[in-house]
Amino acid sequence: MSNALLGLIAAGLLVLGLGAAGCSSDAGTRAERIERQLLVSCSCHPKKIDGLPLEGAIRETIREGIAAGQSDDEILWAALMAHGNALLSAGVEDVEVRAAAAIAGTGLALLLALGVLLMQVGRERR
Repeated sequence: MSNALLGLIAAGLLVLGLGAAGCSSDAGTRAERIERQLLVSCSCHPKKIDGLPLEGAIRETIREGIAAGQSDDEILWAALMAHGNALLSAGVEDVEVRAAAAIAGTGLALLLALGVLLMQVGRERR
């Protein structure tokens, strides 16, 4: 397959995926939008709340606010007041984990490069 055809297929799949994402229920879409706003509102946020210890509590706060007829801003404020500190802590932990993984990967790459360099030096001496 040519690169142009692969590009067209990828673009088509992206358009279909974006269209399908817009077809979810209003409550689900609203809850997801508020959740994204919450994550972006915290300066050191994790990329998602899935798997965080406070995941259920945050989603419950959002569901309760929607059920009570609160505006998105009111729900966001309530979630920030109730869970903001824990969310910031989770974000810091997430950043620390990603930084440690990057450091480990860089260290491994440096060791491999040093090994290749030493092999080349050994060949040159022969």
